[in-house]
Amino acid sequence: MTIMIWTKKYIFGYSFIILLVLVSPSVFSQQLPVYIMQALVRPGVNPAYTGLDGIYDMVLLTRQQWVGIEGAPRSFYLASNVPLRSRRAGVGFVVQNQSSGPYMQSEFFLNYSYTVNISEMSTLSFGLRGGLNSYRIIVSDLRVIDQGDYLFENDVKNLIRLNFGTGIHYTVRNYFVDFSVPLLLRNEFSAEKSDKVGKENKGDRIFNIQTGAAYQVIEGFALRPALAVWFAKGTPPLIDIRLSTEIQDVVVFGLAYRVSGSFGGYFTFNILDNLLLGYAYELPLAYDYHLSSGTHEVVLGLDFQLFKRKTLSPRRF
Repeated sequence: MTIMIWTKKYIFGYSFIILLVLVSPSVFSQQLPVYIMQALVRPGVNPAYTGLDGIYDMVLLTRQQWVGIEGAPRSFYLASNVPLRSRRAGVGFVVQNQSSGPYMQSEFFLNYSYTVNISEMSTLSFGLRGGLNSYRIIVSDLRVIDQGDYLFENDVKNLIRLNFGTGIHYTVRNYFVDFSVPLLLRNEFSAEKSDKVGKENKGDRIFNIQTGAAYQVIEGFALRPALAVWFAKGTPPLIDIRLSTEIQDVVVFGLAYRVSGSFGGYFTFNILDNLLLGYAYELPLAYDYHLSSGTHEVVLGLDFQLFKRKTLSPRRF
């Protein structure tokens, strides 16, 4: 069924994409923000990273997508991770908020990880997360041409759902492989005064696989290729390819390409041993980029050095 919706500026194409991806309950319940500087926010996808060396004790990141387009997506990420004294476990929390037009989602999750040594050169970390998701969709603000679709009859206000997630992180020498399911439960969703809960009102699980390596080209200069893939039922996989360089464990420059149609670059800089600043820019390739100022990310990382030695690398891999 084709749904035609105009924003106040009557930008049909963007309104359709935002509504289809973020408003339809078959998709929005599992929607996860995918950041350009994802190496700094991995605990938000895979709890196995909680408290590991190379993960900052606190990370604050904001993402402004498709700047210049009314109702464009915005994301906010805040996480704190602390290794326990045993150095085999870590605890932390992740708070995220994302909004796009009439849609808003917030989450608060507690993370736990435990690491075992497989050999002298390899480790395996297990992670668990549990928390709450809150959803809000004001469909009454939209102008719907095709009337009678019950998905647009009532607003969704302050809908709260409990959920859990899990993940593993395996390293051997200078390589790593991850697998995670950020949200395990297929929660049901329905608007106020609506008793219609079918398959289109259930969220689908998202599966994430990541892999990468770190190559020391010369002393003080490293190359870090990485690949990430997101899978969800009924949608094509999202493939993210990136390559970054790290200089003296201080400056990182990187490039990222998403097969779905975007290209970006980023850099981070360690001002002090425990303070990191970063910026990223992403340009969409799937539509006329002249209508938007692109996507921007700004990140701040803090390392409190509470129960650990000096961080070996600001990005781990």
